[in-house]
Amino acid sequence: MTTHNDLAGKKIKRGDYIVYAALWSRSAVLKYGVVSSLKEREVWSQRENNSVVGTLGVISVDRTWDGKWELQNHGKEITLGFLDRCLVVNANSVPREAVSLLASTFSQIER
Repeated sequence: MTTHNDLAGKKIKRGDYIVYAALWSRSAVLKYGVVSSLKEREVWSQRENNSVVGTLGVISVDRTWDGKWELQNHGKEITLGFLDRCLVVNANSVPREAVSLLASTFSQIER
């Protein structure tokens, strides 16, 4: 069974809010998301035995140029493949408008 831990070693669970590193054009940015699923993928290596690593399905938000929050990818799940580039955060560490969008979208996929 693959473990899903963030950069700090904290176990990642479905429904957790995370902050993760991403690129916007050529600039490094941080994004907020909610974990919608825990996944796995096989990694092939010539040097080591093939192994299975954890990945995450995430619903995320991004800020528009005028500072408003909007769902990324129209609220569809994206996959994050590098768990050491994210941190689990408390919901009150995420802007209210972003939490509102993420929570309502996550509750719709829960049904």
